[in-house]
Order: sequence, then structure tokens, then C-alpha cells
Amino acid sequence: MPKEIEKLPWYRSKKYKGNLTENQKRQLDGFRMQEKHPATDPDSLPGDVQSYINSLEFDLIELKRNSSFYGAIAATAFAIALAYYYYLGNGYFHTFVGYAFSIGLIVFAWWQHHKKNKALLEELTPSDSYDPTAEAIKREWEITYSVNTPKDT
Repeated sequence: MPKEIEKLPWYRSKKYKGNLTENQKRQLDGFRMQEKHPATDPDSLPGDVQSYINSLEFDLIELKRNSSFYGAIAATAFAIALAYYYYLGNGYFHTFVGYAFSIGLIVFAWWQHHKKNKALLEELTPSDSYDPTAEAIKREWEITYSVNTPKDT
């Protein structure tokens, strides 16, 4: 079993070139060590804000699912038209190869649709502890916090 690599916070990354002091970084580490990070407490938000965020997330996921579905439908329609074109005797592949290509295109399109749906489900309920959305929210909160707190001298 491969050893899981611990993800460093943005301010501890080697790519970070900001001017946070070590004390500020320790303070942000303290927030991350808490059981609940202050930025990820949805109960502290008003009910209408929670509802609005939930509806935005739902709309985004539906948009992604519909995009994937319509892509699969378009590929299927194209493959059927191509098979019919071969059936009429037109085209170079008026053989088994042409029909196999059309069927393969349909299978591939729906396999891609299934794969994207599975990825969307994983995005909704991540199986591992790393959640990119929660990480982005934490980062934004920590940046705002560190900008608004006075620098220690």
C-alpha cells in the first residue's frame, strides 16, 4: 500500500513567496489543528446564505452533468448517422469496420459520460480527507485573516 503524502498548507509550501512571519504561520497552523477550521463552519452562516450556496453547488453540478449527457447524445447521433451513411453504401468503410467504428464511438461516448458522472459524485462526497473546495475556502479565510491582523514586530 503506497504511503500517503501529507499536503502542506499553502503558506508552508516551497512555492510560497509571501511575507508571513513564522509566528503568523504558527497561528494559521493552530487554526488548521483545530477539529473545525473557522472557515469551514457552515452553521455560523445565516440560513439564507447556506441555502444560496447549496443551490449554487447544485446548479453547477447539474450543468456539468447536462453537458456530459448532451455530449454523449451528440456523439451517439453522429455515430448513428455515420452507420446509416455506411448502410446506404456510401463511404469508404461499407464493411464491418465502419459499423464497428460507429458502435465503438457510441460505447466510448457513454463510457466517458459515466466516468464524468463518477468524478462529479466523487467531487460531491470525496472519499479521501483532501477536499479542494474546503482547502480553497480555508486558504481564502486565512489570507483575509492574515491581512487584517497587525504584523508583529
